[in-house]
Amino acid sequence: MAKATAKEVVLVHGASGSVGSAAVQLAIEAGLTVIGTAGSVAGIELVKSLGAHYVFNHRQPDYLSQIREVANGIDIILEMAASANLTKDISLMNPGGRIIVIGGGENVAVDPVAIIGLGISIIGVRLSLMDNQTNENIHAALYQSLSKGSLRLIVDQEIPLAEAARAHHEIEQPGSLGKICLIP
Repeated sequence: MAKATAKEVVLVHGASGSVGSAAVQLAIEAGLTVIGTAGSVAGIELVKSLGAHYVFNHRQPDYLSQIREVANGIDIILEMAASANLTKDISLMNPGGRIIVIGGGENVAVDPVAIIGLGISIIGVRLSLMDNQTNENIHAALYQSLSKGSLRLIVDQEIPLAEAARAHHEIEQPGSLGKICLIP
């Protein structure tokens, strides 16, 4: 969706989660410079182990300054928590950049002048709304990366299916790493 090209700089917010950890690995494979954020020491270590070039703790008040120190603007942001970050994301963007909104939460006000001034795109992604060809392409790319070992799944917890409510609670907690799998 971001139409990424090698050598671009991508910021993956929530890079220690299930979507974020996969995104980091796929971005590395595609030749992008990867900056990740996580909210715990374990999350930061995980993202580093996945090959991210830089990792910052998004719970630190100066993490945006730290990102600006290592990158002269961001080309692509994969946003897992738009309600918390979208306004800040815009301030990091290079002209023509793309913000891919994967997760949200609450409504957030953005400055359209900043969006227009930088010529950036904000794209909402929902897999269930994608056409069949796009879904097939995504699945084929994931399968290829899994088959050659450049993508590995991160499983944080295995929880019995009978405790699905606990799994839902766990996944919503800050600091979860990768996937939580329900086991029959």
